[in-house]
Amino acid sequence: MAVRALYDANVLYSRTTRDWVLMLQMKTSGLMFVGCWTEDIMAELVYNLRRAHPQWDGAVIATLRGKIEKVLEGGRIEDYDCTLPYEGEDPHDRHVHAAAVAGRVGVLVTDDAALLALGADASTPYDAMSVDDFLVLIAEGAPEAVAAVTEEQLEHAVAHGRDPDLASRLEAAGCQTFGAHVRTVLQRLALRP
Repeated sequence: MAVRALYDANVLYSRTTRDWVLMLQMKTSGLMFVGCWTEDIMAELVYNLRRAHPQWDGAVIATLRGKIEKVLEGGRIEDYDCTLPYEGEDPHDRHVHAAAVAGRVGVLVTDDAALLALGADASTPYDAMSVDDFLVLIAEGAPEAVAAVTEEQLEHAVAHGRDPDLASRLEAAGCQTFGAHVRTVLQRLALRP
């Protein structure tokens, strides 16, 4: 049975982590995990993308958001009680915790240190994992999917004149362990006849 995963805005904001998480979601067809989202997380994502890219046309952001929603098969978590007990350090993360509880997610994927600490508490009904740890978990459970996505990412980078060093991009995005794994996959691809 697939585990429900809720992705924090910081995971979806980084193009590198967003691409890996969403492409692996599609490759595994929800067999390992099923991603879900909330309006609050999407609002935070859109706000931060707009701040970082004021020159983007509205269609760029709308298209990106639509693609994310389409891939996250677990759908939108619509109703969550933000008055439930919350022991996190940042009150602005309360909505993420509330959505994880209401959505009965098995894992909250975030790079927010306070949410990671909160999700490590035995009293939360979900686990919190960094995106690096989450991607490593997928690599262990679905190595063929990671190899396929690595190959697709490499072909895309080469076709679009981008740096094909996928591992370095992952490491720069905070995914050192998964980046090292992808480096090994790339080496194996290079040795293929």
